Amino acid sequence: MSPESHKDEVESGYPLLGRLFLSNNTYCVAPPHYISDKLKGSFAGALIIAMSCFTGNDRAMADAFFSRGAEAYLGFKGEISPHYVDAFTIEFLKKMYSEKLSLRNAFKQTLKEMGADKAYGGEPVLYFPQ
Repeated sequence: MSPESHKDEVESGYPLLGRLFLSNNTYCVAPPHYISDKLKGSFAGALIIAMSCFTGNDRAMADAFFSRGAEAYLGFKGEISPHYVDAFTIEFLKKMYSEKLSLRNAFKQTLKEMGADKAYGGEPVLYFPQ
C-alpha cells in the first residue's frame, strides 16, 4: 500500500504514514483505529501475527483485533531485525503445527530457545483477550 494510492485515507488519518526501521521509504501503516473502524468482517478465532517492530509495545493493536473476534495476538516489543522476526515466527508456527504444541506452549518454548533479538534487543509478546 503506497501513500499515493491511498491519499484520501492518509489525509483522514486512516492509515498513517510510517517508515520501516533503518529505511527511508515511506509506507502506509494501519493503526489500531483503522482495524477497529475501517476493516469489514471478523477475525473470529484468528491468531494475528504482526511481524514488525513495536507491534507489541502495548495492547492497543491487539485489543483492536480482539474487538473483531481474534483469539490471540503475537507482536514484537521494540526494534527487531527481519531475520529474527522471520526465524521466530517460522519456529513458533512449526511448534504449533508440526509438533502440535498449544499456542501458549509453542510461544513459551520458542521464546526460551531463541530469546530476544540479539541484534536489536526487541522481543516477542503474546496477548490474549482480557
